[in-house]
Amino acid sequence: MKFAVTKQTLKLTVAAATVCVLTPTAWSQGIGVSTLNDMMTPTPQKLERGKQIWADDCASCHGQTGAGDGPNATYYPGGMADLTAGEYRHGGGALQVHNLLARGEHGHPLFEHLPFQDVWAVTHYARSLGPTDGLTDPLEVVEQAMFEAREGVCNPAIKSGIDAKMKFQGEAQIKAAEPIYATNCASCHGDDGKGDGSAAAALNPVPRNFHSGEGWKEGTSSLAIFNVLANGIEGTSMAAFKHLPESERWALTHMIREQWLPANARAEATAEQVDAVCRSLSGGGSTETISIDLAMRFVAEDVEEDRLVRMASYGPAWIAADANANRGQAVYQLHCQDCHGPRGVGTTMGPYGASPPYLVVKVNQLEPGLAGGTYQDFAARAIGGAHIAIPDVTRASHIADEDWQALHAYVTSFEGHGEVRPASEMPVPVTVTQPTEDGTSSPAEGAQPATEQPPAAESAAPAEQPQGDEPGATSEEQ
Repeated sequence: MKFAVTKQTLKLTVAAATVCVLTPTAWSQGIGVSTLNDMMTPTPQKLERGKQIWADDCASCHGQTGAGDGPNATYYPGGMADLTAGEYRHGGGALQVHNLLARGEHGHPLFEHLPFQDVWAVTHYARSLGPTDGLTDPLEVVEQAMFEAREGVCNPAIKSGIDAKMKFQGEAQIKAAEPIYATNCASCHGDDGKGDGSAAAALNPVPRNFHSGEGWKEGTSSLAIFNVLANGIEGTSMAAFKHLPESERWALTHMIREQWLPANARAEATAEQVDAVCRSLSGGGSTETISIDLAMRFVAEDVEEDRLVRMASYGPAWIAADANANRGQAVYQLHCQDCHGPRGVGTTMGPYGASPPYLVVKVNQLEPGLAGGTYQDFAARAIGGAHIAIPDVTRASHIADEDWQALHAYVTSFEGHGEVRPASEMPVPVTVTQPTEDGTSSPAEGAQPATEQPPAAESAAPAEQPQGDEPGATSEEQ
């Protein structure tokens, strides 16, 4: 479609009249653990986009099928890996493949021109070209990805320039900082930096007295002070001032440190502080704006993929061995069918409200993936979801436990996405124990939960498929 490529390059933030568009790059602020989890979930939409990127950027070396037979493969003395055979020379986990593309690790070309959504799309497409069973990311790779999702990624080019920026540039830099300080800092920290501004008495903890060399939580190096200005201090009234231009933040940093902080309290920067400032400075900048109408169009197009990602996060639907799907059909017809329609096809409800604009509710399709987890998980999501926010819906919290178990089994028989498995195959947590002095066992210190898969019980067959003459259901659907 017309906007398909453009949309993939946009990260949308809805404002009052326009949408600010950011172009994510390999070196950026942390996308957040939730977004990382979403990106790591392969969906048909990601694979479709990844196929296009593969044709444009990868096939010339790796070949159209990933067999390593592209026209440019001969320029590489070691040849190309055969992805169709599951050959990954530097690890085939999703994060390992992603890092090759996003960072240019192990000599792979750096795809810095691609937004992070596209890098993940082609990552999933590359892994779809051959077997990846057993190809998972090592724990240290996962931990690093989680850290970077929270804190950001340092651009080496920016890191190389930090040394010059952390050096005091003289009195002119302090003069440049004075009006910036008066506008943004004096109300809390006071005109002379003693923590006695007009707003100070209302703050807990009280604002920093810059004349004291004691109690600087983040440190007193120029990089530590700069990073506090960029990110604030959690749990205090010290806000982030990342909206200020970088040059103004450096001017404030050196004004505070050189004019007020005692010389004997001025610490040297550490390697960790260099990395922290690098991450703070490595975010992408603003580019263009787009209209709300176009933004909403993009958001609407993402609804189905977001739905698939959400269902994937629930995991397989684990059906109890004694779940009675026939009973679940009766429960569904009594409590659910008026809104969700026969076999979960969905309906439109409304309008609600006494005056315009009226609330109209579109009930989406129910499918097995929405019943992921145990029946208790399924019940908790239903009770805590729309059922407590929309008028005239089922009092879901009043359905009996046995009925939730049956309803869970029935919903997993609907058409749609999602994996359904017997609960007897569900991995169970195992706690490592060690003997105690009295001969009993207790969890071992530092032991981490583990999982094991017990043998399936003979009675652990999937729940019986319901029978009957449900309205709107054909014999094939049953």
